[in-house]
Amino acid sequence: MRNHILSVLRNKPICQIMVQDICEVLDPLREKKTTLASKIRSQLESIMTLAKREELYIGENPAT
Repeated sequence: MRNHILSVLRNKPICQIMVQDICEVLDPLREKKTTLASKIRSQLESIMTLAKREELYIGENPAT
């Protein structure tokens, strides 16, 4: 799971993550690995919720 996320988001500051970035992580997995895609989306949603709570991210959660 970690490899799928980091391959896309490794060098991107959390405050700059957009819906397009989340889709870039999930789209390759959705067709063949739906369970993994769902778990990764859930993890990203939790990370972004925490980032909002800590005021590291402003705006709507891009992983919801």
